[in-house]
Amino acid sequence: MSKIKYSVLLAALVVLLPAIAGANALDVNANAALTGSVGSACGGSPCGLEVVITDQVAAYVASTHPDAESHVVITFRVDPNDIVMPDFNGDLPGRMRILKAYSDAASARQHHFVTLKRNKNDDAFRLAVLQRNNNGDFAFIGEFFLGNIDNEIKIDWTAGNPGTVVVYRNGVVKAQRDTLNFADHNFDEVRLGAPGGDPDAITAGVAGSIYLDEYVSTR
Repeated sequence: MSKIKYSVLLAALVVLLPAIAGANALDVNANAALTGSVGSACGGSPCGLEVVITDQVAAYVASTHPDAESHVVITFRVDPNDIVMPDFNGDLPGRMRILKAYSDAASARQHHFVTLKRNKNDDAFRLAVLQRNNNGDFAFIGEFFLGNIDNEIKIDWTAGNPGTVVVYRNGVVKAQRDTLNFADHNFDEVRLGAPGGDPDAITAGVAGSIYLDEYVSTR
């Protein structure tokens, strides 16, 4: 099994790329270090990645280490911190994409979304996961409550017909689909933070910051 663990030093590089990071910002700091964070780059303390949202422009960490992977397990930690997500487009709850996976194939370019959402009528959060099928339609994998604390998320993704997606929160299965057809959708790139790139990727009025840490990819 090959395993790649991306440090927040990679995130620091992305901050310097204006084509990716717009008015929104990425900041590597000790406050964003979540459970299990390693290293001592922040004044002798571990670091995490703070994604600061002020508008609807993308700002993310990108990895192109995956290479036509048909099976990937991704884990990362997320804390919604002080993000505010007002209703938009009438009365829909606010949301922002926090992870996207891509294929180099033009017909399957954006094919896996993870979205942080505000629960309707209160300040609780949810995490929603979608997967694009071979026919271009998106399949809803599931949606579950996410505590406004440090959460470990794991996504076990296997392309095929049938293909499977299993999502865990803190070691417990929260969403699963195993009758999908996305045999053509391999992993070639992963973007974590505020990837943007599609309507409602960051809805109007979303502001504040979230913490991300301990991204690990295995195959």
